[in-house]
Amino acid sequence: MSATKQLVLANGFIAICMDSLWLRFKLSVLLTFKYGFYREGQWLPTETDDQIYAHFVRENLRILAGWDRRLGHYLLADNQQSNVFLRSFYQEHVMWPSH
Repeated sequence: MSATKQLVLANGFIAICMDSLWLRFKLSVLLTFKYGFYREGQWLPTETDDQIYAHFVRENLRILAGWDRRLGHYLLADNQQSNVFLRSFYQEHVMWPSH
């Protein structure tokens, strides 16, 4: 089983961090097709060991996505409303998956 955790970052927002590409794909599909998020931006490889993916956006909600060596794959709340959403999303789909 892959390691998945919810971290509270220095800015007070949460990040869902996972080492499973499959789980990142599953959560991305849920955000897009179940919750109506669309992707904004593009994949940006960097000169270092991290990558920034297109963000998930819906109305005032904005969730940043990417990968880095320390966190693995991550979904990161970008504002307070996204923080509330991502916390409940984690509870429903990662901690106690009902699907």
